[in-house]
Amino acid sequence: MSLVIWITIFVKLLEALKVYMDDLYSYELLGKLLYYAPYDTWYPSGQSLPYYSFCHLLLQFWDKIGLLHKKSKQVFGNTLKVIGFIIDPNAMSITFPVVKKLELVQHLCEFVIPCKCWALCEYQQLAGWVNWGLNVFPYL
Repeated sequence: MSLVIWITIFVKLLEALKVYMDDLYSYELLGKLLYYAPYDTWYPSGQSLPYYSFCHLLLQFWDKIGLLHKKSKQVFGNTLKVIGFIIDPNAMSITFPVVKKLELVQHLCEFVIPCKCWALCEYQQLAGWVNWGLNVFPYL
């Protein structure tokens, strides 16, 4: 996948494409949508249109090289859910759903009950969950 991303950015000149692990993302001005026939859906032009006339659009490029992709993974909007966080680029904010925050706090409260024994895997699970939450709420 790294080579495909490199080709997409440096050969196809889709320089606005950014990468986090195996997730690709970009940005586009509001209202610039173009039709992508295989999914019968409208997508932001940066996601489906070349910046230069000789470039294929990102999804078409993947189609051309036979790289499989799913419609459910092609998301866009004013806010996006990424690894459980709700990202709002317009408000420059990152948060997670209130329900998830309350579940985390409730689990922390249950975890500190005296005379309760917890298995090592439960400590590890809690540590991972807290680490995830502290990425957005450092003073949780």
